[in-house]
Amino acid sequence: MRIKKETVSNIVLVATIMIAFLSRLYLVDGGRSIAGDEIGYHKSVIQFIEKGVYGYKPYGFSITANAFTMPGYIVFLAPLYLIFGYSEFSPPLAAIQMAQIMIQILAGVVLFKVCRMFLTTMFSILAVIIFYFHPTFLYAHTFMLTETLYGLFFLTFLLLTLYFFKTKKMSFLAGAAVMLGISILIRPSFIVVIPIVILFIFILLKKKAFAPNLVFLLCFCAVMSPWWIRNYLSLGEVTLLASQGGNPLLWGTYPFNNNPLFDQSMPPEEMGKLAMERIKNGFLHQPLLYISWYSWGKTLYLIKDIWPGNKFLASLTLIKCFHYLIVSTGFIGLILMLVKRPPFQYASLIFALCAMTSFAVYLPFAPTSRYFYSALPLLIISFCYVSQLLFFRFKDRQN
Repeated sequence: MRIKKETVSNIVLVATIMIAFLSRLYLVDGGRSIAGDEIGYHKSVIQFIEKGVYGYKPYGFSITANAFTMPGYIVFLAPLYLIFGYSEFSPPLAAIQMAQIMIQILAGVVLFKVCRMFLTTMFSILAVIIFYFHPTFLYAHTFMLTETLYGLFFLTFLLLTLYFFKTKKMSFLAGAAVMLGISILIRPSFIVVIPIVILFIFILLKKKAFAPNLVFLLCFCAVMSPWWIRNYLSLGEVTLLASQGGNPLLWGTYPFNNNPLFDQSMPPEEMGKLAMERIKNGFLHQPLLYISWYSWGKTLYLIKDIWPGNKFLASLTLIKCFHYLIVSTGFIGLILMLVKRPPFQYASLIFALCAMTSFAVYLPFAPTSRYFYSALPLLIISFCYVSQLLFFRFKDRQN
């Protein structure tokens, strides 16, 4: 009896998911020590649970409320702390890692759905395999950081946006706005995509674009409004996003230096002012240096190391070469998506612009490979897009 291709594909996909789950399960380590931003998140959750005060201070308790970081990840962590317990120096790390494993497995399924908008089943499964077993995504769940949670909502936003532009159904657009709002509540940088979505709705629907754009903005604002209201009532000021931007912005103003020395105790507002002064003076007095730094210079810093850290797989030369191949080919694929006829109207263009935006929004900030996390899944899809083009071009020549 001949087995259908669809059945084989489903078996391979399910097997990939199971192996990805088990491999992550093997890496669970609830006994390790937390460090860096993890300490800040841990202290914030304890303060939020025990004192009802939301605030963030690196390496310690903030004591008073602030808007230093967005609240999404703290809200995600708090129930896990309440259910599984914690101490002043020890979060329920194993439970957090297990939850993030499930989130990342689900993110792989969403990524497969995004792939199917552009790719055949075979190359969509290839993209999922690369996603699940690339060192970045294989180890990311072990850290108590925002990347894993943000990645799921970011990919879901992209999927629902593509569905809307394919079907013109308002429910997909409303869902995309909600997913974008949740993404921003976890990590705020991608808010710059809103004008892109609005512009393409006008291009697609022309005179009928007012109502969809209104729905999109209202749904987005409905998700963000609790944060805005909280900031006004608790802080007495209008704070739309987070106030911590000054630190990474200042960190990124030192050309070709990813570990600059500056006063970390400065208030975020002062850091932001100093950063803008350095950027202004830099482009004014050393334009070539700063242009190169804020373009290819930071790009090299973002992609040269495989986040998170020097794990065994990430340190292998062969893995690094494959990583560079994915990234470089992925950028070529995004350019091809901008110039080639898309599978359906606007889809390839929107995908490419979202991918480029998810990368470009971090160029002003600190040159750390962690900021490359959100762009990498889209570059994996783009890499498989180019691979598919080459495969069918070779197949046509063979025929």
